[in-house]
Amino acid sequence: MKNVLIHNIDREEEIRQLRIDLAAASAHCLQLEEANRAWQKYQYDQIESFRQKLQEQIPTFNQIENTSLDFIAQQIFNYLDQLNIQRDNLIHQNDLLKDEIRIQKQQLGNYFFKSNKTVFNIIFQYRTSRFGR
Repeated sequence: MKNVLIHNIDREEEIRQLRIDLAAASAHCLQLEEANRAWQKYQYDQIESFRQKLQEQIPTFNQIENTSLDFIAQQIFNYLDQLNIQRDNLIHQNDLLKDEIRIQKQQLGNYFFKSNKTVFNIIFQYRTSRFGR
């Protein structure tokens, strides 16, 4: 009987310790869940803030509802691709304008050369007819 009593006391002590451990583990789980919720809220707020700043800077971002970082990153790459295409088009247009300006300068130079040659010829003819040279 003494063995049974000691065995029951040991069992009750073990059950009491398990209850204490369970309460501590449950409290720890609640703390972890609370910390996890706080972290998720922080991440969401940061992504929302980032998305709003992008919308202020990049007009096409106004249609974005999906706030995943992967989606936002893809949209940024798409926007950069568009900017690169626009830059390439502007460089091409600039080159065309430079060529046009060069051609116009040549034509203008040719016109002035012909005009100066004509003026020179008129002056030369005048001088030679007047002074006999």
